[in-house]
Amino acid sequence: MENRCYRAAWVIALLLFLGTRTLLHTGLTPYFDSDTYKYIGGADALWHGQPLPPLFNNLEVTGGALHAVPGYTWFITLIWTIYGGITLIGVNVVQSVVAFIGFGAAADLARRFAGRWSGLALFSALTVAPSHAWLEHTVMPDALATPLLLVTIWLAIVVPPDRRRPGTTLVGALAAGVTMGLQILLRTASQVYIPIPIALALLSRSGTRPLALWSAAYLVAMMLPLAPWIAHNHDVHGVYRLTASTGRNMYFSALWTNTVDRAERARELGMHRAPTVLSSFTISDLTFQDLLRRGHSIPEADAAMKRMSLDAYLTKHPSELAKERLPLLYGLFVRFPGAGVTLRPIRPNIDHYLANLAYKPSLRAWMEKRFKHKLSQDFITVMNSSKTSSPVAVRLISAWVAAFTFDGLALLLAYLICLTAMCFGRGFTWTMICAFGVAPLLFMAVFIIVGAPLYRYQVALHPFMMATVVLAVSGWRLYALREAPGITR
Repeated sequence: MENRCYRAAWVIALLLFLGTRTLLHTGLTPYFDSDTYKYIGGADALWHGQPLPPLFNNLEVTGGALHAVPGYTWFITLIWTIYGGITLIGVNVVQSVVAFIGFGAAADLARRFAGRWSGLALFSALTVAPSHAWLEHTVMPDALATPLLLVTIWLAIVVPPDRRRPGTTLVGALAAGVTMGLQILLRTASQVYIPIPIALALLSRSGTRPLALWSAAYLVAMMLPLAPWIAHNHDVHGVYRLTASTGRNMYFSALWTNTVDRAERARELGMHRAPTVLSSFTISDLTFQDLLRRGHSIPEADAAMKRMSLDAYLTKHPSELAKERLPLLYGLFVRFPGAGVTLRPIRPNIDHYLANLAYKPSLRAWMEKRFKHKLSQDFITVMNSSKTSSPVAVRLISAWVAAFTFDGLALLLAYLICLTAMCFGRGFTWTMICAFGVAPLLFMAVFIIVGAPLYRYQVALHPFMMATVVLAVSGWRLYALREAPGITR
């Protein structure tokens, strides 16, 4: 009877995933972030036999050259090639397929850690979460990076170092490394997660030589997807780097929190209007361009902006610095004051998301000007034909978001409480904690230095936070698994 109920529950969960994603992708226009135009511009150029736009090579803006990587552009171009034409809905569908695989990997780990019902509970929680479903509906690389990280973690746990099976060890490490490299090529912030698979391999306690083999193969394989773009950057900029944008990120983030005085910097740059939080974009761009005009190369200008950021940090008393930086982390989970409409959480602002403002011709024209690439008429025709807004879909999705969204401070507090319980409670393992609980901590640690509080950044953390909560709630049933092979505290 229990087996029958379990199978029926899985069928319901799978149908729910299929139904919600079908409703979302066929009932609403594909959702655009302003940065979507970076990637579709690149794909549009490649599709028409042109080189990558200036954004990827020499565009003198904070998010431009030696910052943007073309992984998502290549992904979109691949989808168009397989489809045989330009498609936006096709991109959404493939993103949901990748998310499905990532959710399945997470559910399988939960099953191994806490039993089959925990795996089902986690898959169901991830399926019904409107926030991540909306991320899959958004034409942005964030939709792919999180599922790929879940697959990487699954590989590190399921195919760990093993002295008895060196061939299997090698294959598992290579697969984990390539998958990690792909997600970094899609979203460079994923570099912060590089240590997680190595830590999981270490927790397998398989011995020094298997661990060394696994780690070396993992790191070498990780570089395979990245090597072509690193070589490109050496040819164009003279540096063997995937990106050289840490300084620009730090400076922009310091402007955002006023750690670098926006008003003073605006006066120095000759800006006449009183700056706001959103002026951080303009001030950062102008600072970067000023350094380039003085003869710095792009890597040198980025290093100079890093020094300027560090100098601003050093002039602050620690308490003053905390007052400026901690609200940035708070703003990742609650809308940052003065940050404008683009950073709103989804539940109280579903009408804003349904409006899809970045899809409108006026913003498209502005982005074409900013990124110095005019989209082809072929692509604009597809954009126009992809517009849809089914009244039934709007009502159902609005109700879904209102009823099932679990995000913001509520999710953060639940995650922190459950992570603490897992660290100090009986029956939990460090492998469990490392698999799901560590990624948000690593991201937030880096975010507080280089971040800006975009809601999609928070959403990318949701699967790991939800997994932590599900496993902690399931934890009272874990005592019998303390001695399970390969799972060590």
